[in-house]
Amino acid sequence: MLAAEASAGFRAAASFSGSPDQVQFTRGTRQPFDVTKPMELVMRSPLSFATSFKCPARLYFGTQGLVFATSTRKTAQLARAHSLDVQAVAVPGNHSSAVPEETRRTIAWFKTFR
Repeated sequence: MLAAEASAGFRAAASFSGSPDQVQFTRGTRQPFDVTKPMELVMRSPLSFATSFKCPARLYFGTQGLVFATSTRKTAQLARAHSLDVQAVAVPGNHSSAVPEETRRTIAWFKTFR
């Protein structure tokens, strides 16, 4: 997501159970960066830059992975409010079991950009 927000070098982008909100995601966990620094979390959070997508994007998440559902939907909603082609897409399964279907859908969608 961050790459699609920072660079115009992509025709389209997709994420599979990405974490748009690092503030929420890192709460109570150990990370390889300093979670006590607010700007560190903001810079790692695609939600912070939701209105900056430079290409169409599909943000997939598994229906059993509700930790990502709210922030993924919010990221897409903010992007769409700025007329950007970004959609949150729920796929049956969890963080891992949804990947084959997310991959299938992404490949089919990417083929529309030929």
